[in-house]
Amino acid sequence: MNNSNKKYLIALDLDGTLLNDEKTISPLNKKVLTYLESLGHLIVLCSGRALRSVTFYHELLGLKNSPVIAYNGHLVINTHDNNFPKVSYLLNKDTVISIYKELNENDLITCGMSESLTTIYCDDPEDYFLFAFYDTKNMVVKQGLLNKNICEDLYTCVFRYDESARKQEQIQKVVDKHNDVNVRFRYGGNYCELYIKDVSKARAISHVASYYGIDQDNIITFGDSDNDKEMLRDFKNSYLMKNGNPTLKPYAHNITSYTNSDDGVAIELIKFFNLEI
Repeated sequence: MNNSNKKYLIALDLDGTLLNDEKTISPLNKKVLTYLESLGHLIVLCSGRALRSVTFYHELLGLKNSPVIAYNGHLVINTHDNNFPKVSYLLNKDTVISIYKELNENDLITCGMSESLTTIYCDDPEDYFLFAFYDTKNMVVKQGLLNKNICEDLYTCVFRYDESARKQEQIQKVVDKHNDVNVRFRYGGNYCELYIKDVSKARAISHVASYYGIDQDNIITFGDSDNDKEMLRDFKNSYLMKNGNPTLKPYAHNITSYTNSDDGVAIELIKFFNLEI
């Protein structure tokens, strides 16, 4: 069967998935994705990164039709379509302040960062990971204790901690005191993030698919880390990257034959759509 004859939504995580270890998109990945868009398929970048960062890669690929999913599904927007129903979920500032204050005062975290679309709040501007990930360009940066500076609801909140199972348990207990949020721990690193309960990449993908009239069976997803769990679980054409978190294998329906640095995404799409590239 030639899958190219159906319209598919292809949802792609960035870090550890579409991006190689140098944080770039390989020529083959770009060639395959732009070709599939030319056939009428919808290519959707779906990341925990900030909107400006996801948009950068969207423009780098030259995608012309699709929305982008940022902040792990807290924001979904399509600048190419004024009729697209924007999705926007914001973390309550009082919840973020309360959690940060307790974690910080009990030495459970070593750094905190949160942001809206215009402002970054941070207590350690030297954290390379956070600022490589969230990019301060064209943003107001307010440095200092988050509980002193935050004055608005937020799209994301990330903490750095001294990695240990015990620290994770203690952080989880603090977050569990609040009914509106949960915490997710980053695979392979000592960072965790707050997110609104029931908000996920999978929910955002379903929103996009519904608007464009794409059947759930015609959704393909690629991911590698804990924030991809729902979209690996909920769609039958899901792929965990070969380099991905091995604890996610029970949730994924497929595993790529190659890693993110070896064109893992492109190779699976070439096979799926029987492309001659």
